[in-house]
Amino acid sequence: MNKFAIQKFIAIAVIIIAAASVGCSRGPVTFTVSGTVTVDGTPVNKGYVIFSPVQGSANSAVSGEVENGSYTLKCIPGEQKVTITGQMVSGSIVPLRYLEESSDLSADVGEDKMTINFDLTSKVRRRR
Repeated sequence: MNKFAIQKFIAIAVIIIAAASVGCSRGPVTFTVSGTVTVDGTPVNKGYVIFSPVQGSANSAVSGEVENGSYTLKCIPGEQKVTITGQMVSGSIVPLRYLEESSDLSADVGEDKMTINFDLTSKVRRRR
C-alpha cells in the first residue's frame, strides 16, 4: 500500500467516525471554512483537510476534500488541530508530518465564511 493510500484510508476513517457521531438533533453551531492548501507554493491536487477540536470530543472532527488546491468544510467554533493529507499533480504526496498527531497546524474558527490557507513546506525548517 503506497503512502497516499494510507493517508486516504486514515482521512476516510476520520470522516466515517465524524459522520457516525452526528445524530438527528440540530447539533452545534458550525461555520463555513474555506481556503487553499499548497506545498512549496504548488496547489495540492487531491486530498483532505481534517479539523479536530483541541477541547471537546474527538468525534467532532470534520474534513473537507481538497480539489486543485482548494477546500471547504463546516466546523464548530474554537481552536482546531489540523491534519492534511494529499497528492500533488507530480505524484508526490503531502509530507507525512502534516498528517501525524504531532502536526503543529492549527486553526481558530470563529467567524462565518472564514478563509484559512495552509502554505506547507516539503523541507523541515530547523530551529535556531
